Order: sequence, then structure tokens, then C-alpha cells
Amino acid sequence: GKTAAPTWVDRIDKHSFSTDGDATDVGNLTLERQQGAGQTSSTHGYMSGGNRNHPTPYDRIDKHAFSTDSDATDVGNLLANNDNLAGQSSPTYGYTSGGGLDNTGVDVIQKFSFSSDGDSTDVGNAVHTRYGQTGHSSTTYGYEGGGCIALPTPQNFIDKFSFSSDGDSTDVGDLSVARLSPAGNSH
Repeated sequence: GKTAAPTWVDRIDKHSFSTDGDATDVGNLTLERQQGAGQTSSTHGYMSGGNRNHPTPYDRIDKHAFSTDSDATDVGNLLANNDNLAGQSSPTYGYTSGGGLDNTGVDVIQKFSFSSDGDSTDVGNAVHTRYGQTGHSSTTYGYEGGGCIALPTPQNFIDKFSFSSDGDSTDVGDLSVARLSPAGNSH
């Protein structure tokens, strides 16, 4: 992320689900950056893309272990430098969708394996070309909502794509109000 200074931050924090309390610093990313996407396997957390000084995005995929507090390692690359992208997680793959460079959205859906470190591959296209959307995941589908096709107009689209086979997303509904850079949660 970035502080108000502005100072870019490479910190990895964790907080407990079992008790309420503050987060603690447990490690660092390989680069200070903001506006990346997060993915989660059963054993590791991932950060993909992002930027340090917009419009200079990165294509890096970082991974850090949940079993020990430690720094992240660079384990692969996205198809291209990208920021403001959505992140989704299946049981076996991390996904990113959309994103943008210089406030121009992209429609690429890409995935990378959790079982072996490596670069992402192109697996489909989003219905809507946009950046600044949020990602959500079920056990079978990745979702993206909101975002912006062009400033200053946020969108209300909700799209989904299947984890069981590579392919394009479909428009499945709308948010209650159009939003740019909303937060995503999954159950």
C-alpha cells in the first residue's frame, strides 16, 4: 500500500481470526507497491502486479508462507505489467482479471499455479474491459465487481468465470451502486 506521505509500503501484516486485536508486521514483499491483487492458497498468500509510482506497474507475483512469519519471494510474472486488477483464488490456482495501465482497462483473465512456482497464462477475457474492480471467489467461480471503463464514471457490473475450465466471463448482475476500487470478500 501507500501512506499519506506518500511512502510506498512493502509490509506483510497478519491479524487473528480467533481473537480481536491489532495486526502485526510478519514480513516484507519483494517490492514496495500498491494496487496489486491478492490470492490465497491453503498454505500461502500471494500478491500480483501493482505499482510503486503510477503509471509504472509491475508484473511480479510474490508468495509468502502462512506457516512461518517471513518475507515474500518472487515466484513468477503476470503476462504484462499491470495494476488496479482483481484477484481471485480457486483451490489450485490464483487468478487476476482486468486491471489497467494509465487508466486504460484490460480484459484479460490469467491464472498461475499454486502447486508450482511460475508465470501466469491467459485463460480468457472479461465481458467488460475495466480497471479498479474487486475480486471475489467461490469454490467454483471467480467474480469481479465494479471498476471503471474510463474516468470519471465507475461501473456496477458483476461478472463471473469458471474455475473448472478456461474461458471468458459472463455478466451475471449489478452492484447496488456503481463503485471504483471497492473491497471484496468471499465466504
